[in-house]
Amino acid sequence: MAVPPDVTLMERAVLDLNQRDLWNGQNLDANSLLALRCLSEEQAMDLLGSLYSKGTGKGGVSISNPNNYLQAAIAKIVRTGMSSGMNFTGNQTRQKAAELGLSLEDLTLKALARLPLRSSVKLLESAAAAQMGGADPNAVIIAEDCAKFGQGQLNSTLVQICPACTVLLQ
Repeated sequence: MAVPPDVTLMERAVLDLNQRDLWNGQNLDANSLLALRCLSEEQAMDLLGSLYSKGTGKGGVSISNPNNYLQAAIAKIVRTGMSSGMNFTGNQTRQKAAELGLSLEDLTLKALARLPLRSSVKLLESAAAAQMGGADPNAVIIAEDCAKFGQGQLNSTLVQICPACTVLLQ
């Protein structure tokens, strides 16, 4: 199949998923491809990565119709106004924390889930390394967020979830 030279990373990922035939002949269709264009590239790639994981049976989740799954997830993202590649794919942050051996507070996990997935994974990896040295991973995540984002996306998220956190973060 001929592919135009200006094909995007997201479009290549869709082609790759279709070639892998993870859903027994069900390919991602033009409607799904157009719906993906409503998202940022990072959001689209995170969603396609989640779809790939589920298609290969990771996490014990099976998707019978990848187009329905994808379009429903995109509709939810657009409807709820989640932007900037938010971690909309469920428990990925919690699962990654468990894989890394982190015991995080629910408040920290909720806050991480509102960050872009790649950002939350980077924070989790830093926290895991720090935990090996005896540091509190919750404190590490909050401190790194403050250093990266000034006031911090995570801090403002924590305050949104729990206004009492303003005291904890000072």
